[in-house]
Amino acid sequence: MKFTAFLFLSFGLALAPAFAIDREPAESPYQQWLTGFDDHSFKFVSGIAVNVSQQVIVLDNTGQNLKEVTPGNEGSKTVMVKVFSRHGVLERQFIPLGVEGMVYRRQIAVFGNSVFIPFMTYFDKLNTISGEDVNDWLHFSTTNWALDTKIACDSAGNIYLAQDDAHTITKFDSAGKKIRSFGGPATFRNFKGLAVGRQDTLFVTDTDGDQFHNLHKFQSDGTLIRSTRLHTQPGWGLAVNKSTNEVIFPRIDDSVEIRNAEGDYIARLYPELLKVREMAAHPRGVAVNEYLHGGTVYLVVSVDGGNEKIVVFKRKPAAKGG
Repeated sequence: MKFTAFLFLSFGLALAPAFAIDREPAESPYQQWLTGFDDHSFKFVSGIAVNVSQQVIVLDNTGQNLKEVTPGNEGSKTVMVKVFSRHGVLERQFIPLGVEGMVYRRQIAVFGNSVFIPFMTYFDKLNTISGEDVNDWLHFSTTNWALDTKIACDSAGNIYLAQDDAHTITKFDSAGKKIRSFGGPATFRNFKGLAVGRQDTLFVTDTDGDQFHNLHKFQSDGTLIRSTRLHTQPGWGLAVNKSTNEVIFPRIDDSVEIRNAEGDYIARLYPELLKVREMAAHPRGVAVNEYLHGGTVYLVVSVDGGNEKIVVFKRKPAAKGG
């Protein structure tokens, strides 16, 4: 399995959003599924993704300072890559060597069995990690780092990076060569999630933290298809269940929202459904196994006491008859 980590900053053009109307019915089409993940706790999950082998990749910050590497005295953190089966059995874990820096609350992305991880470094590079060794460095034409770089990959292996400082999304090919940038301050504010859906459409959640909360849908060339105004601020993370063409993302009110690919509201997973051993749970990230019929949702939650857990939901069986 190959792991990749990188960082960037980019600038692009603004697009004018065309907002759709929001609405709210319905019962959740998912139900909680008890798996081996119940036996695992995490310190601070920075990203979660499912690869083509249906392995669940979790990036966990242990919170241990290794050494001081920045003028701001942020220090490096121990970042643990943990690989689980889809049922929550830990198959492998390691600390990637040769990477200095920490990973804040971000997403990671997969293409086949390769995993792409944006690290906060001071080198503006992309490194390819296989096992525990750094094999190669590829430079991006960037000038800075950011806490909240979001990332996604399409079916061709192209990489999309959303970076708050520039309010843009930049598309790179699989070798790290820039293809285009799009967006700008008139289109995006603070990115919360980024994911690729069917036919390589791109979904983005963003917010200004006050009154504007949006779900955007773009073509892979950056052409805006639709923007939906959300009632409540989205939380960290965004995933698309390509099996059902649903967009799934946490909300800051500790629920999880489910919409269709056109932005229409379907349902929510409410806080009382997210409890872990009777403790309140707060959603912090999401991934979907699209390779199972109906899809399986892996939701990262923080629980009372400070640790983080992964709660698993599977699609409810279709009603018989009718």
